[in-house]
Amino acid sequence: MKLFLKFFIVSLLLQPAGLLAQDRSGVFIIDDFENPNAYDNYQVGQGDQSQLTLSPSSDRLKGNYSLELSYYLKSSIPTGTYVALERYYPDKDYPDLRGMGKVGLLVKGDGSGNMMKVVFIDSDGELWEYENKSILNSVKWEMLNINFSDFKLSDSGPKKNGTFDTEQIKGYKITVYNLYSKTIQGIAVKSSQGNILVDYLYAVIMPAGGEAPAVGEEQPPEAEAEKKEGEKAKAESPIRFNGSLYSEYFNVPDQKNELMHWGRIDMNANYGLVSGKIVLAAEAQSFGDSAYRKDENDKYTGQVTADYPRAVVPFIQLRANNISGYIGNITVGNLMFEYSRYTFSPTIGYDDLWGIEKVTPDWGYKGISCEGNLKVFTYHAFLIKQAYDSFTYGARLNKHITDIRDIELSSLDLKLYYVGSGDTAQFTNDNSIRKTGEDRVYSLDLSGRFLDYQIGLEGFYAYNEYVKRAQVSYEDPYEPVYQQPLANKVSQKDTGYKAKIIFDGLLMNDFYLTYEYRHLGENFKPKNRMEPILFDDIDSDQNGHNALASYRMWGFTLTGEFDELKRISDTKYYRKRRSGTLGCSAFRNIFLSYFREWKREYYEYVSSRSYYNTARDDEIISQEFYVKAQLRYNLDLSLKLRVEDVEWPAEDKKFNSQSAYIKVNYYLASNFLVFGEIRTSRFGDVSWFSPGYNPYFDNFMRVGAMFNF
Repeated sequence: MKLFLKFFIVSLLLQPAGLLAQDRSGVFIIDDFENPNAYDNYQVGQGDQSQLTLSPSSDRLKGNYSLELSYYLKSSIPTGTYVALERYYPDKDYPDLRGMGKVGLLVKGDGSGNMMKVVFIDSDGELWEYENKSILNSVKWEMLNINFSDFKLSDSGPKKNGTFDTEQIKGYKITVYNLYSKTIQGIAVKSSQGNILVDYLYAVIMPAGGEAPAVGEEQPPEAEAEKKEGEKAKAESPIRFNGSLYSEYFNVPDQKNELMHWGRIDMNANYGLVSGKIVLAAEAQSFGDSAYRKDENDKYTGQVTADYPRAVVPFIQLRANNISGYIGNITVGNLMFEYSRYTFSPTIGYDDLWGIEKVTPDWGYKGISCEGNLKVFTYHAFLIKQAYDSFTYGARLNKHITDIRDIELSSLDLKLYYVGSGDTAQFTNDNSIRKTGEDRVYSLDLSGRFLDYQIGLEGFYAYNEYVKRAQVSYEDPYEPVYQQPLANKVSQKDTGYKAKIIFDGLLMNDFYLTYEYRHLGENFKPKNRMEPILFDDIDSDQNGHNALASYRMWGFTLTGEFDELKRISDTKYYRKRRSGTLGCSAFRNIFLSYFREWKREYYEYVSSRSYYNTARDDEIISQEFYVKAQLRYNLDLSLKLRVEDVEWPAEDKKFNSQSAYIKVNYYLASNFLVFGEIRTSRFGDVSWFSPGYNPYFDNFMRVGAMFNF
């Protein structure tokens, strides 16, 4: 069983609706995200394999803390995926927003290009949503202003009177999502990983022709002043604790049953301009192994070795906040950020079953970073120390422009990246540290949206330089061993670029069409790229075309995709892919999706920069049915059925594989989740089964609970 405990000492200031008449500024604070326990007020919504964690952040414009949403978007469903911060109010605490005209929310994006949606649940349960396609492109604090008239009735919720009834707001959601997902060999590829901040959600009375007060100009109701002073004093405690306990019962046919358990405590401190964070964690262990374990030699001696739980400190961070107009934050310690899939996309660990790197969003690199504003640009720069004298450093410049009406430009985003690495290893003969290689990548991203986002243009260009000077053993990734110098150093240089045009509602309402041409050189493989093995298959060594069309109507989404490429290393190799998806959210709280894909691939390759190698000559027809039912606000059920017909033309062999996956989530309270999941698979060839070691993705049962406070 998974038991997850999180201690969040943060505080919510919610004004009673009845006092609005006494509020001379006309401001109603819906949420200031200063709540003492994030998970006591909020639930997280997660689509398919996506993940979301919540934590307080000292990077804020108002109050003492904002709320950080650390997300990881991943799905095998081509219609995309999402994560959501959700809050549902008890009956007696429904906010009354009658007379309000506008909603404001402070948002600090991550430059990801993902989209944000704000949803309110009105008094008769209808979902009213507002979508913003550009605010997360900005990497500085922005105010998102939404007129109530801009909220549209969602297709995914109930249809009652069709009117935004604001006298009793039953809840709200803040969603981060993308429209489309990628898979390779049926395995979902990470679409995006990042961190955004939200703070100070409020509604305001809008005078005719007036504007909402700027943040900081509004005044609290006089009748609430004394009460708020007391709450504020409590909220200003400089130290906050967040805790987690996690327990899981895991059953697979390959080995014994396991009951796993681990815990952690997060300590956040904030004093003036300085803040810090420390995470203390207990190492995960099976209950049986928590008392003892058997080493390899124990089977000869008949003895066992004691193995007590161990405490680790995976995260330590010190930060100076809002130092000047040019320096927003300086952070020392574990760093958590992502530039792009081509320059710096964190990948830690290795998954032996699928042969891909695992991403661990909770773990950071160690180093120093600085971010702020340089008049026209916002910037981020970092230096990461690695084994011995190795290091990685980089910088990012962002320029986000909106509302240039005279040239009918909706938004323009310019992103410049540079990441460099210098690698060293220890020479065992004399314990000296020797240089083994370097890697540098330069990247330019440019995207513009025109005619109220109906036309989009995107361009990407990058240049990668790689030098390898010696053979190195990475058997222990934290202590690489210098083996011998290369007689002739390896020096590789290559480029990658893409050009894309987007029509979103221009040709007809709710019709989305894109075309992309891409060139990614055989040797364009930056060291810190997205999961290297998947990158070397999906993104590297190709000239390719992609066209995608999607049409939405009455809660249905029909999507078709064409993708074709030739391999640069040898043009006789190719991949052709055609797919179609029908998604449906027309039924209340139910999402259905049917996906069918045909893929023909012929490719033989060994990567010089990762573990990727293949000799593939196959034709695969995949079908997948997915349903997710939100049975209640605190109960959801998802089911995924997948069938693959595989043919190997050269060997005249055919295989058929099937798998089924079921997951149930039930919130006993907003901070207490009980869940269960089962996967069962039948492969066309017995050798494709899990070879008998973790992580047993093919057949398993897991039951768990997560408790956060």
